[in-house]
Amino acid sequence: MTTLTGCENLGLFLNFGFIPSCVTIANLIFIAMAYDPLQSISSPTNIIFIVAIIVVYFEGACSVYIYNKSINSFHRRLLDEKGAILLVCLFHPFYYLVTLPSTMLSIVHVIGTPKNIWNRIACSENCYISSLHTIQAHGMNCITCKHFYIGIPFFFVLIFYSLFFIVLTPLVFLFCSSICLGPLGIAIHLCIRDEFGFVDSFWHSINQAHILTVLFFALTNSIPSVVICAAYVASVASTWPSYLLISVCILNVLCAIPCCHILFTSRGIKWDAKKQPHVSTKTSSSIQESSTNTETA
Repeated sequence: MTTLTGCENLGLFLNFGFIPSCVTIANLIFIAMAYDPLQSISSPTNIIFIVAIIVVYFEGACSVYIYNKSINSFHRRLLDEKGAILLVCLFHPFYYLVTLPSTMLSIVHVIGTPKNIWNRIACSENCYISSLHTIQAHGMNCITCKHFYIGIPFFFVLIFYSLFFIVLTPLVFLFCSSICLGPLGIAIHLCIRDEFGFVDSFWHSINQAHILTVLFFALTNSIPSVVICAAYVASVASTWPSYLLISVCILNVLCAIPCCHILFTSRGIKWDAKKQPHVSTKTSSSIQESSTNTETA
């Protein structure tokens, strides 16, 4: 994997993450504003509302397939089982819901359990949770005092931790998927559960997948959204969500033009799932070193 500079990383993030995320959020705003419950389902505004939902859902399925295929994830996780791949792509919101517990568990591994957090903020080892289970020769009064000055503050830490995860869980479902952030959410959802670490896996995967992902996102979302907004403005009303969506969609199409140029001027994209597993340079080198040491021993 080639090392990217800071400017290249910024351009890659804007092209792959920020602009498609703006398109997805603008789509959600437009869909929410387009629906009119006072009119019949066959009215122009509600028909456009239904078509916009279908476009966003279909784009999510395409982005899930293109991104995972580009980084060989289907080969590593699903062993290229066509039935499983089809189910994941067609029912991608349900897939994100099913994998939500493992995503939350990965977040717990990063930020720590309530016990880990308390031990990090504790002033000394005498305040650790494990010290509550240590019987020392200081009498029951000391043990009782420990349960007061450790147990009561830790109880509040546990309450705040639980409330934090209750609020965080629906946000993770929305933002670690294609529902709110488009391709960026797909990348975050996959890389946050990657065994090789989030940062290395994230930049490596979007460097691999950004050309096809951005191009297909523009073809399946931005261009149809411009047509839908134009029909909405012509038949219903001129509203600021429609103009916002048209603006970000045009920006996304302009950003997809260089990807289209790269795709057609290069030799094409190779689906080399069996030859190049998805690992970072740092991880692959450590694996090679460990295997060399094992053979030497």
